[in-house]
Amino acid sequence: YKSGERISVIFDVGANIGELTSEYNRFFPEANVYSFEPTSSTFATLERKCSGRTNVHLHQLALSDFECTAKIALMGDNQENRLMENETDINHSESQEVKVTTIDAFCTKHNIDNIDILKTDVEGFDFKVLLGAKKLLKERRVKYIISEVGFRHLPDKGDFILISDYLHKSGYCLSGFYDNYRWGKGKMYLKFSNALFRRYDI
Repeated sequence: YKSGERISVIFDVGANIGELTSEYNRFFPEANVYSFEPTSSTFATLERKCSGRTNVHLHQLALSDFECTAKIALMGDNQENRLMENETDINHSESQEVKVTTIDAFCTKHNIDNIDILKTDVEGFDFKVLLGAKKLLKERRVKYIISEVGFRHLPDKGDFILISDYLHKSGYCLSGFYDNYRWGKGKMYLKFSNALFRRYDI
């Protein structure tokens, strides 16, 4: 981000227990941080970690490209919980019904005009989250987007090619990769990463 740039609204989609929410709140103390975490047990931890911060807004919601209720598979590691597209798409022991909305619908409901930083880490549903922000992206009302992306068709990571192509057509360019996970002999191959996209006009 540009030095001295004003950051007012941050979306942490897939907040889990709030590590990044807390970091965003620390680095941008004047910004409103909206954190989304759908599962009850993880959301309870998020509430305990971030309670008492007036500019941190916690929402027990899943975000995608539709509004409905859906089931989320509860995995052994809460960082691997993910929405189910059908009853058999994940080998899981239990699930929870959750509310699903879109970024466009949420922003309309809560009178949010612009998002400065949109972060997604939703176990392979990142592309659908971005599809649910179609109106905001088309109107250039999101500045920066950080999405977890995979490079080997990983089911629990956003597809880099799909996301990059979609954002490019929406007026965004790739700015860099962060938190790279490498594999193979000598760690020569990039498996997944956090990709930063920025609007062309900033």
